[in-house]
Amino acid sequence: MSYIQDLGRYIASAPTAFQAVCVQREALLAAGFSELREEEKWNLRLSGSYFVTRNGSALIAFRIPKKIPKAAKIMADHADSPAFRIKNAPEMKVEDAYVKLNVESYGGAIYSTWPDRPLGIAGRVFLKSPEGLRECPVDLGRDLCMIPSLAIHMDRDVNKGHAFEVQKELLPLLTNDGKLSLKDLIAKKQKCAPDDIISTDLYLYNS
Repeated sequence: MSYIQDLGRYIASAPTAFQAVCVQREALLAAGFSELREEEKWNLRLSGSYFVTRNGSALIAFRIPKKIPKAAKIMADHADSPAFRIKNAPEMKVEDAYVKLNVESYGGAIYSTWPDRPLGIAGRVFLKSPEGLRECPVDLGRDLCMIPSLAIHMDRDVNKGHAFEVQKELLPLLTNDGKLSLKDLIAKKQKCAPDDIISTDLYLYNS
């Protein structure tokens, strides 16, 4: 049961690849692994445990045996998953009544599973700081968006199969009452000024 609970906590804390790598990095450091950087010279030792990250979204961990091994054990998995990526400057006001976000499909999602569900926003942001450009993972929280499906009387043939148009039918509504922009929400979460946000790499996720 503890394995299931650990998995549940991991999934909840890692809605995108950037959070997944952060969680894995902390777990490896706690387990005694040493972090390497690709641009530096590596001084590896026998019996050592190491890991390296790339782009904030990929991680490779390895152990060096005490002597030359007869075999190697290799495991691999995806840190990312199919989703909708939020474009830069995505907000589109509709008749001063509500806000839609401009998105694009990432990784071959099954579109029919996304409408009418509460969605969160997470990913990473790039911030201006006295030390230069700073990359930070961010999770704005759950239940921020919804992709509404059409009422049945507006699409009588929906149960016969439907080819979705992402840019027309799968743009999420931002459930924010128009009080704060997406940039304001990010700034509030990161405790920075909106002008400090240089760029974003954000995705919708299923709450």
